[in-house]
Amino acid sequence: TSSGLALFTSFSYLLIIYGVLLLIPLGVGQLQEKISFKNIRLNVRIQAVLIGLTLITLVAFAIGAGTYVVEQKYDSNKDLIKEKTGSVRTELQGKLKKYDELVQEDSDYLEYILQKFSNVFVTDINLFTKGGDLLASSQPKIYSKGLVSRKMNADAYKGIHLDHTSEFIHEEHIGKLNYLSSYTSFFNEKGEFLAYLNVQYISRQGELESQISGFLLAIVNIMVLMLAISTILSITVSNQLTRPLKYIQDSLKTIQIGSASKPIDYEGTDEIGELVREYNKMVEELQKNAEALA
Repeated sequence: TSSGLALFTSFSYLLIIYGVLLLIPLGVGQLQEKISFKNIRLNVRIQAVLIGLTLITLVAFAIGAGTYVVEQKYDSNKDLIKEKTGSVRTELQGKLKKYDELVQEDSDYLEYILQKFSNVFVTDINLFTKGGDLLASSQPKIYSKGLVSRKMNADAYKGIHLDHTSEFIHEEHIGKLNYLSSYTSFFNEKGEFLAYLNVQYISRQGELESQISGFLLAIVNIMVLMLAISTILSITVSNQLTRPLKYIQDSLKTIQIGSASKPIDYEGTDEIGELVREYNKMVEELQKNAEALA
């Protein structure tokens, strides 16, 4: 539910803030004492490495997943605007296929049918002359108020008119609003050029941004949760790994010539086990030497 998501999100943010507040005194203390990584305790180093690797992995996953989602949504919208452009072109051909030429005198009628099709297909539609000048628009006020140039987009004009691309799709913007814009040539029933058709797909951009924001928020929540779990696991693992070393350290402190020293019981066969065996040998030799000296 939304309330549960909001609660979990708040928990994630509080965990981040709390972690930063804990790191500030540690960082200040290291700056004051000029502690190098070599002088940090082994268990702390193990924890730092494990948490760092987890954090790097999560950040890389978030970047990759976010990029993939953005690209998938962009490709999906490109396919959708292609479909809308084809539908608008088919409907316009049904209305304008008898025309030999479209001129400025036809702009009122053209704007009427463009507004009608705009409501049907939920998109903005423009027609440009062969020279790239605005002929008619479903949103004429945008152009009359000077928010957008009455000239056809230069990149689209080059792609359609000069490079002879059948369809040109790219991103355009009005202020801070970004949207997909599709251009294609429009012909009559005789195959004669009438105008450049432009379909602007603005309505789903807000939805796209909302979906991406929601996805990134979910990624952040997962990252915080995984980071918290990895921190707990790294502390547990590092303590388990360094516990025998701490026991060896305490045992070495108690060694005294002439007094009995207890060997360390450790069943592992790893590097720590080898170290324990060497320690036990040393204790045994010290005991024998102490007896010989006595």
